[in-house]
Amino acid sequence: MNADGKNEPSRTLDELLKAADAATLRELVNHFLANGPHLQRECIDFLMARLDLTPVAEANAKAEAMFALWNELEPDLADLDRYGGGPEEVQDNVAELLQSLAVSLVI
Repeated sequence: MNADGKNEPSRTLDELLKAADAATLRELVNHFLANGPHLQRECIDFLMARLDLTPVAEANAKAEAMFALWNELEPDLADLDRYGGGPEEVQDNVAELLQSLAVSLVI
């Protein structure tokens, strides 16, 4: 774990990442992105914070992040609609995601 309390890759994983070419790394990221829109949003946020994007590229990335946020939110909204409510943690998650979506639309 690093000073921020986040897990760091093992030495072996770090070595494998360094040895991989760009196409393999893209394939790896796409493999994990298939597991959920929250990972796509996190990747977009990570890259936006580290890359010098043109205004058009930044606007496109923000739009993509909003769609990923909506895709993350939609299943919980459908469940709440179908069952007339739900567990408190689902309601809290929906409220947080809607807040994030609203903030994204304002920016």
